[in-house]
Amino acid sequence: NLRSPYCYLSHFDWTPEFIRETVYNTVAANRYNALGHSDACQRPNPEMRARFLHSTAVKGPRPDATIPPRVRRRLLIVGCGPAGLFIAKKMAPSKDFEVVVVEPKNFFEFTPGILRGMCHPEAMNDLVFDLEPVLCDDLGVGYVQGAVTSLSGTKAVVRRFGNGNCGVDGESSSGILRLSKAAAENQDIETNMIVPPDAASEKAMEDCQTVEINFDFCVVAAGSAYTTSTLWKVPVAPEERQEGSNNFYAKDGRIAQLSAEHSMLGSLNQHRSARVSIFGAGLVGIELASEIRHYFPDIERISLFDPQPTVLPALPESAQKYATEWMERNNVELILGSDFNDESVKDAEDTSDVIYKCVGVRVNTPFMPKDVLDARGQILVNNAMQVLLDDKALDKDAVDLMGADRAAIFGSGRIFAIGDCVSVKGADPPYIKDTYPAEAMAEAVVANLYKSKTIQCMASCPGVLRELGGLQVMTLCSLGPSDGLFCINDRMVSWGRPAMIVKGTIEVTKMSDSRNEFLGRSFWSMVPHW
Repeated sequence: NLRSPYCYLSHFDWTPEFIRETVYNTVAANRYNALGHSDACQRPNPEMRARFLHSTAVKGPRPDATIPPRVRRRLLIVGCGPAGLFIAKKMAPSKDFEVVVVEPKNFFEFTPGILRGMCHPEAMNDLVFDLEPVLCDDLGVGYVQGAVTSLSGTKAVVRRFGNGNCGVDGESSSGILRLSKAAAENQDIETNMIVPPDAASEKAMEDCQTVEINFDFCVVAAGSAYTTSTLWKVPVAPEERQEGSNNFYAKDGRIAQLSAEHSMLGSLNQHRSARVSIFGAGLVGIELASEIRHYFPDIERISLFDPQPTVLPALPESAQKYATEWMERNNVELILGSDFNDESVKDAEDTSDVIYKCVGVRVNTPFMPKDVLDARGQILVNNAMQVLLDDKALDKDAVDLMGADRAAIFGSGRIFAIGDCVSVKGADPPYIKDTYPAEAMAEAVVANLYKSKTIQCMASCPGVLRELGGLQVMTLCSLGPSDGLFCINDRMVSWGRPAMIVKGTIEVTKMSDSRNEFLGRSFWSMVPHW
């Protein structure tokens, strides 16, 4: 919004982040020497006073939505997938925020590569890593292994998971609970962020199965899972007891889960007359069929079902045609345009040796207040990624006083949500549920968290907070290890081996970036989300 020539400074966004940060920190450290400073605060003149969002003449207590003064503001991040980890990495260096991450798994996995890991177990070591060393030792943030069971405007209740077992019966062993480096070293902070529940006030926090986390800001990045399978995505909370090697919330258990599936497919491959049926011809179904066909070529029949008349219905027509031709060329049977309840489909279920259902996505939001969820359970957010109340839950007096947009903001504007679990109000078409848009949302939230240091009330700042702009939609679909397609927005821009080179580069550099390594950070700092 700056006039020329200052508006051209925006082009420096293309400069790698570590260079921008170095320049900024150098200027910040020497600004007083270069520009001087006064010993008293400047009194605003009439022209400057007119620019304030809140009147400088008002006396008395601040609004309830403001944050009590403290050395550090308490930031809770729920979920540590790509978007949650992005925020943790960006906020960890700040001395203004005390950061705690809640995540049920003790590892990070590169979800787009999991199908390859299932069919080719040697690849799994490149697709997963332990979270604790990265979050606690490298970034220095707090980490609680567990699931949020309820969340209000200022507090979350967390049920902890253990690495040895984690279940729903209250007998599970306690998992990881690490304070941030600053809190552990008692660096003049008094946040009282992680506390035992009132019923266990006399109990050591490390022994509590449930803890309470107080926060000033919260970012929900809980993601989604499939209702029909835990293979592609691990759900946010266990629905049955998980023990030992069956505990897929621990890295070893997750690898064992996928290795068992690989062994089962290997035995079918030896029988030769086996049939594998896959329901859902979206990205997951297409990639799964192609991986099985490549790594288990002696499985006689691989059938792909979908009620849509074409594969990859969300991608451009050229991508659909390319994937269809690959399936036909590699003897993958396509049964499209038939409802899953048709007799032919039921017959296939009866004659299949194994069935994979890649349909029925659910969002991980059972802990959120019902008033902030839409009919599908997605969290309602505005373009600044602030959580909103449903229209039916709005208070009429508040709407008359502040207007509908401001009255709908939940938690004083200090609770954000991003990624697969959100529905952005007014977005047409809806943002695609993928890593790249999720990180763009996270980028907007990071900007707004830093802006919160100079904003009195996060719920009354129209035009001040950063909002989502037009996002690039990039989709990569692999067709085995040496073929694939790459789409940007509505065009297929690459296919065959070049597309797989792109996917391989993304996989290597994104995992490096997720580990907070220099190579990955440098690469992705030059890739814009807007």
